Amino acid sequence: MPSSEFHEQPEPDSLLPGSDTYVELTTWAISIRLPDRMMRGLNFMIAPGKTSPKPPSGILNRLPVRLSVLSLSVLLIAGCPGEQTPSTAQGYNRGSQQSGPAGYADSARSSRLIERFRQFDHNGDGALTLDEVGRPGLFERLDQNADNLVTLEEARVYVRNRRQLAYNTNNTRMDAAPPALPPVAEARAYSRADTRSLTATDAGINRYPNLRYAAIPGVDPNLLSLDVYAPKTGQQHPVVVMIHGGGWQRGDKANPNVGIEKAQFLVPRGYVYVSINYRLSPAVKHPAHVQDVAKALAWINDNINRYGGDPDRIYLMGHSSGAHLAALVSTDEQYLRALNKNLGMIKGVILLDTATYNLTKRANPVGEAGARRRGMLFEDAFGADRKTLSSASPINHVAPNKGIPRFLIFTPSGPDPARVNLSQEFASTLNRAGAPARIITVPGKNHQAMNSDAGRPGDILTTNILEFLKTPPSTPISR
Repeated sequence: MPSSEFHEQPEPDSLLPGSDTYVELTTWAISIRLPDRMMRGLNFMIAPGKTSPKPPSGILNRLPVRLSVLSLSVLLIAGCPGEQTPSTAQGYNRGSQQSGPAGYADSARSSRLIERFRQFDHNGDGALTLDEVGRPGLFERLDQNADNLVTLEEARVYVRNRRQLAYNTNNTRMDAAPPALPPVAEARAYSRADTRSLTATDAGINRYPNLRYAAIPGVDPNLLSLDVYAPKTGQQHPVVVMIHGGGWQRGDKANPNVGIEKAQFLVPRGYVYVSINYRLSPAVKHPAHVQDVAKALAWINDNINRYGGDPDRIYLMGHSSGAHLAALVSTDEQYLRALNKNLGMIKGVILLDTATYNLTKRANPVGEAGARRRGMLFEDAFGADRKTLSSASPINHVAPNKGIPRFLIFTPSGPDPARVNLSQEFASTLNRAGAPARIITVPGKNHQAMNSDAGRPGDILTTNILEFLKTPPSTPISR
């Protein structure tokens, strides 16, 4: 598992965060438990295009690059490798963890990741604790659902997302929306074996990446952009808009489980699929995230007809913190109203596992495992003021006669009963206000699978999402 410490300056592909070399070096460094003090003590850089004046190791003579601290640390002690364990990781399956997308577990890279995971997993229970990882900062980034455990799937998603984000950062091209039927945009697929990109089998999909929906001075344009995936034929297709998760701090629209994989599920069924980015904490705090989501929705409402979409049939979907933002923008009308839009433009909302309908309850650090770190996560995104937490809680904005759309709410059956209770409370509040809401408790899925499995043939998530999308908005939904 790689460290997330890296520098934003351009680096060669061989040491780009997310590259094979970078992941190999950082994974190995962590596996031998390189002390944090050594990481800090070796904080010097080689100037771009030059070599170190007195390199401590001959290997540096061949690296005329600006090395990250961690990569350099690894190279300095490269002559003292840790124990090399033969890889026997294929098929590793602990508890309910799956081996991942087809073909992934057979790759050499996956085998290395699994082997490292097993080395950390001292008690063999299929989950890593803070004591086993040994580095609080890295553990927090890996533990994406803040339950004080890191699963193999969380480690895999973290590595994959880091690769995709590194690619996006160095390969972002912004396109203004074309005035009429746009030409086919070239798919900028990230070249990675387990990243599903547009291929010959996706002949019916047009992809329009990195379309700006807003511009803010000093803000990375990638954070204010969206990707459109559309059928190559027809017009007036219903539209599904996806908001990625990541604790309001991480994630990207191009990550496969919110990008191409969802597009390959929805576009062949006649939908225009849009995946959006938004500004991230701690650089910004609430309400910046939801304001960006509202701006993206307004842009989609004004422009999606150029891509074959129907602006009168827009559905919203989100996972984790993205589900929180989907719920908030669909219940608190102020964000769309500021853009001369209203809640009526959203015809339905699909929420894939979040417990942040009532932040004042969820951020309370008393009595729950992981609550202290979760409280810190919320403070980074919302601050510590309880009035702000209340304002950012979707449940507090539910009221009759506001035009709130109908909701389909998914929550896993365990191991977090508070998650189920908060989801049920939100659904009940919506129904009492006359906004139809259906909650589905899903057994046997972890937090990541609640997103990645949406679109898999025959899955409970897939069948219910399709039924929800096909049901006219005026039709009562079954509970």
